[in-house]
Amino acid sequence: RDRRKHKIKELPGTLREAVNELEKDPVMRAALGEHAYNHFIDAKRQEFDAYRVAVHEWEIQTYLAEY
Repeated sequence: RDRRKHKIKELPGTLREAVNELEKDPVMRAALGEHAYNHFIDAKRQEFDAYRVAVHEWEIQTYLAEY
């Protein structure tokens, strides 16, 4: 109901998508200030890159026996 009220069709599916949407948000930029905003965006991009290249427990459990 809240998403419809704010005309949000769907939420971002990944941290990368969320950061991309955050970059478009002038309210967050103004609220955090330019310096903090830029550092936050950079930190979240680094976090996503670290997550993206890691091997996660689910992958080990799912694929280790297969290969």
